[in-house]
Amino acid sequence: MTLAAQASGLSTPPVLRRPRWRAASHTHAAAGPESRLEYPLVVEPYALVNHRGNWYVLGKSRTHAQNRLFVFKVERILGARVLHEPFTVPKDFDVQHYTLIFTRGR
Repeated sequence: MTLAAQASGLSTPPVLRRPRWRAASHTHAAAGPESRLEYPLVVEPYALVNHRGNWYVLGKSRTHAQNRLFVFKVERILGARVLHEPFTVPKDFDVQHYTLIFTRGR
């Protein structure tokens, strides 16, 4: 449960999970209203989370060298396609835990 949800008495933000896991390729816009930078990414989407009316994809980027989870704001995804490359979500992935970490201070 997020800190904001705890304070307001609301439950954990809604989370959607996909039953069949496929990598996705998308074009992502860089942050900032003046930014014109766009870059392609290949992502293993673990979960789709709503926080304060904004949707975010939690997942692993195959494009970045770091082996960590990334948070992608859905409104910055300019286009996407599902790839035929399966992946497995780690058994220890806890969407509630990562949602709490991600939403802290937001």
